[in-house]
Amino acid sequence: MNIEIPDFSSPKNVKVLREWDGDLNSVNRIKMLRLNDSKHLAKFAAAVAGAAAAGMVASKAAEGSAMQDICISGE
Repeated sequence: MNIEIPDFSSPKNVKVLREWDGDLNSVNRIKMLRLNDSKHLAKFAAAVAGAAAAGMVASKAAEGSAMQDICISGE
């Protein structure tokens, strides 16, 4: 199994990604890294899962805070 991800280690590539307008014809300007080693894939999958979990926790915390603000202001 292979996964290709944008190369964020190159400042030039990061600039291209930030300026990218979503046009599929210009995707070839984005340098990609191919991860195909099972050890690296497992590490990548764990990092993605951890980031997703952290994002969900932050999202739920923000949602709870917003709900608390609504309840307090509605009293």
